[in-house]
Amino acid sequence: VGHAGTLDPMATGVLVVCLGSATRVVDDLQALVKGYRARVTLGAATDSYDATGQTTDVGDPARLAAITRAEVEAALAAFRGAIDQVPPMVSALKHEGQRLYALARRGIEVERAPRRGTGHTLELVDWSPPDVTLAVTCSRGTYVRSIAHDLGTALGVGGHLSALERTRVGPFGIDDAVPLAKVVEAFLEGWWPRLLHPLDTALVGYPALIADDAVAADMRAGRQFDAAPPAEPRQPLARVYHAGGAFVGLARWDAVTERWQPSRVFPAPAAER
Repeated sequence: VGHAGTLDPMATGVLVVCLGSATRVVDDLQALVKGYRARVTLGAATDSYDATGQTTDVGDPARLAAITRAEVEAALAAFRGAIDQVPPMVSALKHEGQRLYALARRGIEVERAPRRGTGHTLELVDWSPPDVTLAVTCSRGTYVRSIAHDLGTALGVGGHLSALERTRVGPFGIDDAVPLAKVVEAFLEGWWPRLLHPLDTALVGYPALIADDAVAADMRAGRQFDAAPPAEPRQPLARVYHAGGAFVGLARWDAVTERWQPSRVFPAPAAER
């Protein structure tokens, strides 16, 4: 069992859990665009950039009272597209083999190099001073808590993340998510397979190839095979399906041999064995 992206202790929302051979697509899941609903409270900055930390700075109340919705909208423009962020000390990144959050809990702070993230969309959902509610879609490696902190800095009053809900991981949305209590019930009563999604649901962003019996056999044996080259050279991976509909695995285009090389092969369904 493995999960596809840690949630901060104060966060709620979607957590994708992989079972069995599906753990081999965790990296693919982590690379998917994620959606969040975030509440930013202006007026105070914290050392963790969220409500669990210690206050490090308090903004001028008069300045805070003067902030308008238009100012917030204008400040948000800087956080759309490619952005460089200094990872917070409470992130899961490693420094010399140790998680930053583990160091932070021991009162240790280290230098962190900025990392590039991408804010695909960033919308102001509600402005109820001093709270700003945002809808965010972003790439892997984008820190919503850093957006909260930096937004407060940009407005001159400080700010921190006071609530966070992950609303989506790629095709997996919160409306389709199963509450944890129901998952526990399903495992105790033995009907948990009804909660599972097909493994290839996580890979729908890759183009698909249809394989006959011979190609499927080559794929399962790890041998290269012939098929049409990728339409997009920058996307060399493709899903491979047996003509009968079963998902075989992922193949990678080999530009040298101009053939497909099996990348990840998954167990054949019982009907094929």
